Amino acid sequence: MGCFAVKTKEQLINEYRKLKINDINGFNEVIKSLEVYLSENGSDAQLELVLHMARTRTIEYQGMDRDSVFQAARPAIELLKTMEDGFFEIESMATMLSFVESYEPCKQLMKRALNALDTKLADHERCEATKLIIFCNMSHRLLYSRFYDNEDPKEVETLFKHCTKSGIALCEKMGTGALVLRTILLVRQAVFYENFKEITETLSAIKALDNKVAFNVMQDEVAEFYHKMDTTPPTKIINLFMGHKIRIRREELGLSREELAERVGTSPEYLRSVERGSRGLGRTRIMDYVKALKASYDYLFCNLSNQPMNAITDPKIIKMNEIMSTLPEDAKDHALEYLKSFAKLYTNKN
Repeated sequence: MGCFAVKTKEQLINEYRKLKINDINGFNEVIKSLEVYLSENGSDAQLELVLHMARTRTIEYQGMDRDSVFQAARPAIELLKTMEDGFFEIESMATMLSFVESYEPCKQLMKRALNALDTKLADHERCEATKLIIFCNMSHRLLYSRFYDNEDPKEVETLFKHCTKSGIALCEKMGTGALVLRTILLVRQAVFYENFKEITETLSAIKALDNKVAFNVMQDEVAEFYHKMDTTPPTKIINLFMGHKIRIRREELGLSREELAERVGTSPEYLRSVERGSRGLGRTRIMDYVKALKASYDYLFCNLSNQPMNAITDPKIIKMNEIMSTLPEDAKDHALEYLKSFAKLYTNKN
């Protein structure tokens, strides 16, 4: 009969710290180990904090909406408010800043963390690295405030400028080891000011660094705020987010790139370039993807929000998609133009 080694508190915390952001299996294993340890050894504030943070990461990775992520993070945030300002607690605050539900508590936690790092924790070997995490995560939370919260826009912009400027300065001080984080801050800066040229250039810079995880995370993040922007994006940006939607829906259906390529009649290499935004799709080709992905034309092309996509249930939309799929390619173009004209007339009429 087999047995397993009992992990210490320090081992559990270190296992969590070493996990990569996309290691969902790793987070689930840590969660199981923490639950076992706490059930056998009783309450421990630090381990309970790690457990809540790991659960938040799994919810975020699953692509849940922001409200679900905020709800998952709430126990960790409440616990942090009651804990002392040791380095472990401050490092945890830095990690959780982008998950704080309300703007004001988020701002207060940031100030508290930075104050501790500037005073009693200033000599800690990971002081500057933790500050950089604070600026990176706070910049993401401020992007959310910019597009979703009803906060003072000038105050949000002032704090965002401080976080991005301070974060970029720290990255430049740290050198090549912080290149990805520097580029992430530049992407967020471009999104905040709706500068599509810089969004394209900075995302391309992340891709050039050959960090697929960072590129996918930032592509997802930009898409999260895309539909809240006031400015009409250029074709390159539309291609980028349409490719993002196709990849997300393909993964939701459990399809490999090869399987989807076969369904739409293209090569896996071409589909890869579509998903990465390097190539666009004509309206007639979009309908092939609509059918293969059991999605809607609106989901892939018009309403580029980042809401979770479920299979279509409206029988009228299903019927429209079925009819469109039976038409020859040139007829699909005419049908789409007619539908758009009808929608415009109907909207103006009402």
